[in-house]
Amino acid sequence: MAFWVTKQTTKMCGLTNEENSIRLRQALKDKAKERVVSQLSIPSLVPQIIKTLQMIYGRPEQILHLQINKIRNEPALKNDKLESLIDFSVMVNNLCATMEASDLFKHLNSPLLLQELVDKLPPNLKLEWAAFRVRTPTINLISFQEWLSEIAERACTVMPLKHVDTNQKSTKNNYHMNFHEEDNQKSLPKYDKKCLICHGN
Repeated sequence: MAFWVTKQTTKMCGLTNEENSIRLRQALKDKAKERVVSQLSIPSLVPQIIKTLQMIYGRPEQILHLQINKIRNEPALKNDKLESLIDFSVMVNNLCATMEASDLFKHLNSPLLLQELVDKLPPNLKLEWAAFRVRTPTINLISFQEWLSEIAERACTVMPLKHVDTNQKSTKNNYHMNFHEEDNQKSLPKYDKKCLICHGN
């Protein structure tokens, strides 16, 4: 959300109300912009704008609930789908980051939520996770996220690059080349091939 980023970067970078006013005008869209459009031209009202937007859109529990539901709706991972594993790891990273940024630390220790995430893993990773639990004293969403991130990093090193159909690209280029050559031939003047001396062919 635009207001959330504005709030965080203001704290980190010490941005002025004038700077944030410009950023909000560029970032806000649709209904969110309509609700504060009359205040956007007055930089001193930026704190009030952020407060209004946070009241409507920025309840941390609501954001967290949306992220959890998104993960719940994801299909279970398969051994041969490395890209899905990487995407799942990113979602778990974002989920934990939201909990920490929103001071919702109690959710980081939710055994039910942790089990839901583990249930998404394929059998071989469930066994790896079980082994990790045995040798790890503290088990929560953070430890799961760190473990899964290491798995995802290894997956990135062996995942093949996306295939590029070079034949199709070559055919396309040849088409354009032939097309332009044909145009050039059409544009050349046609000279009479008769002999200039005897007027014959």
